[in-house]
Amino acid sequence: MLFQFSFVQEIKFLNVLLIVILGWQASFLFFYNYYKIRDENVKLNRILLSYGFLVFMLMLSLLLLSIITLLLGSPENAWLLRKLAYSSTIGAFAFFWFYVGGDQFSEIFNPLLAKLFMGISLIFIFILMFLGTISAELQFLLVILGFEGFFMILFQVKMILRASGTLKKRFILITVSGFLMAISLGLGAESEINMFPFTSNISDSLFFSSIGLLFLAVLILFMALYNFPPILEFKWKENLLKLVIFNNATQTSLYSYVFPKQEQFSGSKSERELSQSDSVNLFSGGIIGIDGIISAITNTKGEKLNRIKQGNSYILLEYGTQYEKLPLTYALVVNEDLKSIRYFLTSIKNQFESFYKEILFDEKVKQGSAGQLFQSFEIIIKDLLVLG
Repeated sequence: MLFQFSFVQEIKFLNVLLIVILGWQASFLFFYNYYKIRDENVKLNRILLSYGFLVFMLMLSLLLLSIITLLLGSPENAWLLRKLAYSSTIGAFAFFWFYVGGDQFSEIFNPLLAKLFMGISLIFIFILMFLGTISAELQFLLVILGFEGFFMILFQVKMILRASGTLKKRFILITVSGFLMAISLGLGAESEINMFPFTSNISDSLFFSSIGLLFLAVLILFMALYNFPPILEFKWKENLLKLVIFNNATQTSLYSYVFPKQEQFSGSKSERELSQSDSVNLFSGGIIGIDGIISAITNTKGEKLNRIKQGNSYILLEYGTQYEKLPLTYALVVNEDLKSIRYFLTSIKNQFESFYKEILFDEKVKQGSAGQLFQSFEIIIKDLLVLG
């Protein structure tokens, strides 16, 4: 009779329900990490939407299939619910290829191939809902998922190879979580459809093993999503040249920094650290003509510029949040004006004003005699570079 099931079935369903809730929470974290910097228009972060929809819809499919097999006892009249579950699974792949098919990922994956996979997924959903039969659908579904899954892994490996620092570690965790989910869902499917002649006891063991793996996968996913850094454009760091933070009222530099070659950020500690004499050279050499920047701003008759063309490079400008009280200007010299670099410059401003909020309005700073007061900001710069 409907909804009369054993204690073991109850335990199974409660375990599945717990995993589904945790999985949905992880998917919402993906969405949150995207929307918190959506206004910055850093397009590579759209991959977070694909991850979010992928996890959400896979968890939905798992829940629907569990309702069928554990609560309904897989009756014949549950065929529509089963079709919805399968459609949710393949729809998760369709969402993934939808976002990967954008031009922002063209450097690492062929957009036409991604759109082809998305089209195949959508066609299969149509066949699944209106033309297919359950027995044929399941076999075709496994073929489709296996084929597309291979290319998803290939895409993920390329993302790992392109990333660096904290972001690289997070992508590795996401990939490991994905592998565990795939193994778990495979074991869970075997425990219910019995493709091989396992006994019921072994089938139950497979089920609870799959639940344990899935729980571990979700935990790893939470680890990856904690304080997730923005996904900035590929090779954006290679375009960084020089940074100057100066007091526009006194025409004096508060802080200056020359970005070393990119390979130094991944080298040994001795390679990453700049000596005191190097810091002096950065200031004394003058990474950019401060007078030239101030003159360019003055010529605008009070209007604030956000970019100055200088030969083959650009000077990107950002202004302090309390410009009327303390007219700070952040000037970043770059080879190319990228959205990711704009986000990086905004992060520099936020970190600088947050880190030195207690001393920025000191009279020494206002009068332009801050000396070496802001030298330690180099640590923040390096942290921001590692995160990206």
